[in-house]
Amino acid sequence: MPTTAVFEARARPVGSAPARPHGGQAAFKALGEYHAWEHVNDKGHPDVHEAFRGIRRVLEAYDGDRFVVGEIHQFDWEQWASYYGAGDELHMPFNFSLVWAEWSARALRLRIEGLEAAIFDHGWPNYVLGNHDEQRLATRYGPQNAAAAAVLLLTLRGQPTLYYGDELGMTEVAVAAERQHDPWGKRVPGLSRDGCRTPMPWTGVAGHGFTQPHVAPWLPFGDDADRRNVEAQLADGGSLLNLYRRLIALRKACPSLHSGTIQIIDALPVHILGYERSHEGERTLVYVNTGDADQAVRVGAQAELLVSTHRDRETVRAGSFTLLPNEAAVFDVSPVPA
Repeated sequence: MPTTAVFEARARPVGSAPARPHGGQAAFKALGEYHAWEHVNDKGHPDVHEAFRGIRRVLEAYDGDRFVVGEIHQFDWEQWASYYGAGDELHMPFNFSLVWAEWSARALRLRIEGLEAAIFDHGWPNYVLGNHDEQRLATRYGPQNAAAAAVLLLTLRGQPTLYYGDELGMTEVAVAAERQHDPWGKRVPGLSRDGCRTPMPWTGVAGHGFTQPHVAPWLPFGDDADRRNVEAQLADGGSLLNLYRRLIALRKACPSLHSGTIQIIDALPVHILGYERSHEGERTLVYVNTGDADQAVRVGAQAELLVSTHRDRETVRAGSFTLLPNEAAVFDVSPVPA
């Protein structure tokens, strides 16, 4: 098994950090007083690159596969990409650009194209839609878009990172103040991250397969854990969990999805994001409807529907397909052998 190392740095204002103008507007998300300062003394120092090169040299001294990931909160694409080094620093600096992006075709496209323009030939792209510091995916994008987000994450070029519970559509849990543990939330009310860190429900019974029925977990379960759990969703062919399983299987089976290039499709309706993945003659087409109305898209006369966020969808007719509201769909559009 490959060895994966993840490094996480926490920054605090030190030295003579200048005040941020205009009241401290956040480029990523609101972080309270943190954004009142320009973090020139405690973030993104050039000497960090040599530290990462040193870590990489240590890893490369061992046999077997190694993979080093960095939690890099840089939102300038060139600065972010610099952490790949010359192929001698991080294998992958986490890309958080979609985590707080507006759920719209334009916003998603801008971030995808920004990454693709900045990435080095020796770098491998990656995408993150949820993690332990951020509001739950289904809460940020809305539960109606959770399935389409799964398609997006697992069909873009690069390494996808899944956060536990997103495959069930877990939403942010309102944790009462007396049950909160996050030090940040205790210091700054409203910024607690406990709501996205609640236990994974495996079953619908007391304790939900996470703990003994009489044992209170560190944080409370969501109110819907009796029905939003692994056991229940495995038994439901149309569940979000089974969609993730189908997408992961498709990604493994299709070289275009796990190794291919990506080309964004132009001249689409305003709410439609479309892109084609290609590898050695295999072509896979992906459409994501970020809007709440039906939208017809062209897929080609020979297109085959592989996966949709809506079960039992009609097959392609006359080279056209009508996406339902909030639907995402994946098509095989490879040339038919002569």
